[in-house]
Amino acid sequence: MKNSPIPASELTDAMQEFPRIMVFEFSDDHTDAARPVSTLQLIDAWPNVFPNGPITLESGKKQGFAIPSKLGDSLTNNNVEDDGYRFHDAFHIGIMAKLGWSPVMRYMLHLKRRGDPQKDEVEDGARAIIFEESLFDFLGMSEVKDGSSIEEDIDLLFASLSVQKFMKSRTIDKRAPKRDVIEEALLEGAKLFHQVRQNLGGVVIANLDNASVIYLPK
Repeated sequence: MKNSPIPASELTDAMQEFPRIMVFEFSDDHTDAARPVSTLQLIDAWPNVFPNGPITLESGKKQGFAIPSKLGDSLTNNNVEDDGYRFHDAFHIGIMAKLGWSPVMRYMLHLKRRGDPQKDEVEDGARAIIFEESLFDFLGMSEVKDGSSIEEDIDLLFASLSVQKFMKSRTIDKRAPKRDVIEEALLEGAKLFHQVRQNLGGVVIANLDNASVIYLPK
């Protein structure tokens, strides 16, 4: 029997936070060689406070995830060239693992903090999602576009500073991780994207307890 809709105010903290360990799988479909498609699945999560799958809120929105489940839409490169963009969600997973912050992954996992309307709008809303996506366009694709090394890209420093300022401005308590922590997270996200892109998929284990990711080629 399906759960009855509940008001967002009744969501527990655990229902609005990332699981501490998550296992994701990227698969790649080359049936149409000119338009390969990547799919991201959540394979496992611990702890899992949604053993029966997502719950429905009175607003009609859903909260939580099923295991296993497809996350988001299947992606193409949205480009004439095969630049691997279809695997770019690996970048967001890397950031999430390192910082415990990713409006994009909150959206994909249906873990927005709807019990707190201000956090839902300010910290987890569209503006934050757009900003995080822009980080990938600037950093994650730099090696693909011009062959430059992200580590050698001086603009990374300025990007890190911008992230810090944005996180302070878009969080209720005006706090953000230190610059070196943010920079490490951006590098980790970019590195993970390139690993998944080069191997055309694979498994990613994100551990938020020790701020790490493990990549397993398929």
